[in-house]
Amino acid sequence: MAGGHEVPAEWANTAWRSKVGGRGRHVYVATVRCRYCEQTRRDYRKNLNRNRAKARNTISAHARRYATRWGCSTREARRRLESYGWDVDAIAEMFDAAKAAGLCSECEWQYDHGEHEMTLDVNDPTALPLLASNVSVICRTCNTAKQGLTLVEWRERQAYIRAILGPHTSRQLTIGGE
Repeated sequence: MAGGHEVPAEWANTAWRSKVGGRGRHVYVATVRCRYCEQTRRDYRKNLNRNRAKARNTISAHARRYATRWGCSTREARRRLESYGWDVDAIAEMFDAAKAAGLCSECEWQYDHGEHEMTLDVNDPTALPLLASNVSVICRTCNTAKQGLTLVEWRERQAYIRAILGPHTSRQLTIGGE
């Protein structure tokens, strides 16, 4: 019995497999483990602490981005970010706090489509080193519109847009500014 149900021996080469190897070498061998049960198990573990998985993926994405900018490998960029204080647990706590608040800290709108709208923003992308104190959680809309601006420049731009359009404009006009 593997993964909660019996596995017929004649199906071992088609639907059941396990990954063996390490350091880039992955060999799939037939075993009595259903790949769908494996996926269900991985999804269950991930959903136990969704924001921890989100924090891990966010650090990886930023490492890939900064590896290009810094001219180093992704592994080296991730090592640098971790040495600057980018800890999975700390960032997961930031996501937990943002989820509890339920609002973007910049536009103060609810996360309309759920917590997948929460993104980690580097407040001042020009500051080096990229310390963990230089990041915050904001909605995807604000983060996309902010792009490479510092948080101070972004807030000045938002204040200018609100002064022109009024405080009760729709989110698209307030964020987009065009």
